[in-house]
Amino acid sequence: MATAAKPSEKKQELEELRKIKPHEERALRRVYAKLSNYAARSKLEREIEKAPNEAREAELMEQLAAVNAQKSKITTLDLSEMLRSLGRPSTKRYIWDMIWEADETISGSLDYDDIKVCFQRNISDRSGLEPSKLYNLVSFHSARTRVADI
Repeated sequence: MATAAKPSEKKQELEELRKIKPHEERALRRVYAKLSNYAARSKLEREIEKAPNEAREAELMEQLAAVNAQKSKITTLDLSEMLRSLGRPSTKRYIWDMIWEADETISGSLDYDDIKVCFQRNISDRSGLEPSKLYNLVSFHSARTRVADI
């Protein structure tokens, strides 16, 4: 992913990937919603739990609603905080590798399309050589989300 592919090459490559199923698409959207702004949301949620009074709690709840309403991308801070919450603190290098392996626009953060293409590439991969750190995290949260919904 060191160089951006030409639009025609990228389009052809995407057409060759296996289409994801509707339930996979729903799971990816849920995981993306959970991972984007994760660091800001988790910080606010911790502050809400420790709020000294109802007025402060209401103020923090408004801030949380605003964060949830934002359209955002998944950043290194979000991934780092998520892995830390799972008991797997990681190095900056590991987190940047996760971003790099899926960042199609080379922006340093991930949008939904990046996550979707990463997922498609991994489920279509027959060689076992496709980078899979982010795919593994997304798959893990996809499974956790389905279990939590039951």
